[in-house]
Amino acid sequence: MVLHPVFDARLGHVAFDYDSSYGRIHSDWLMAGADTIWHVTLPANTTGWLPLAPELAAKYGLNGKALTGNPLAKSATRNEEAGFELEAGNYTFTVRGEVIVHMNSSQQKPAQH
Repeated sequence: MVLHPVFDARLGHVAFDYDSSYGRIHSDWLMAGADTIWHVTLPANTTGWLPLAPELAAKYGLNGKALTGNPLAKSATRNEEAGFELEAGNYTFTVRGEVIVHMNSSQQKPAQH
């Protein structure tokens, strides 16, 4: 499953659950100052894909450690897109500062700062 949240400062907090045929998928995020705390649960027998350019990956932490080089996230490329694969489990990401994404009313897709 593709992990691609849109962190929107106007909302501040979002929580989502989906009961898939493999079990419950959970995602929630909370903006804390300039940072965002993002919780993800991937059910058994699933794999998560977090598409993320290397320069943005440096702003992500996973379960208290840097995302890049973290044994919980395997760096990979899919369809020429860099990212990370995650096995089933519970994860807490910390996204630092400028990577916060918001929707601009004149845009059809997210813009990054």
